[in-house]
Order: sequence, then structure tokens, then C-alpha cells
Amino acid sequence: MTALFNFESALLCLLLLICTCTYAHGVLPGWMDRNKEGAITGFFWKAARVGERLSPYMGLCCLVMAVNTAVHQGSLRVLTRRRVSNNVALAGVKEMVLWIRTA
Repeated sequence: MTALFNFESALLCLLLLICTCTYAHGVLPGWMDRNKEGAITGFFWKAARVGERLSPYMGLCCLVMAVNTAVHQGSLRVLTRRRVSNNVALAGVKEMVLWIRTA
């Protein structure tokens, strides 16, 4: 399913767009301010303004969305007390040891 038909995905894309535009405006303020009149670049400039003016709320929204995404995708399965088989846990430990040795 695309992000257009799923509300949570569309909201996540909007949050990421606003955060990215705010960061880009901080890095390249001259380019963003010069191109604020265009159709596409004007939209990016407006998204950067929203991110700058509402930064505490945007940070809170990003935090809530991160927790929501982690819970829905099952990244926080530790809280559900699922047992992991010994073979899978052992394979993870072996991969970690190999990764540490190559680093």
C-alpha cells in the first residue's frame, strides 16, 4: 500500500518532508530564500518555515511517530516477552563476534 492511501504513512512522509526542509534551510539558507516564489521550491520553503516556527511540536510529533512505528512494526517485542530460540540467539552472537573482529 502506498503512503497516499495509509494515513500513518502519509503523516510520516509529511513529518520527514518538514524536517528535511528545515535542515536544508539551515544548511543552505540563501538558496531556499532565493527560490521561495516557485511552485515546488516555494512549497519546500513553506515546509521549512513550519519546521522552524513549530520546532518543539515537530520534535514531539516525530517522537510520537517513532514510538508508534516501533510498536506497530514489532520492534519492541521485548515488551511482549516472546521467547527466542537458542539457535537464533546463538547465530546473532556469532555474527556480532565476527563483526567486532573485522572492525
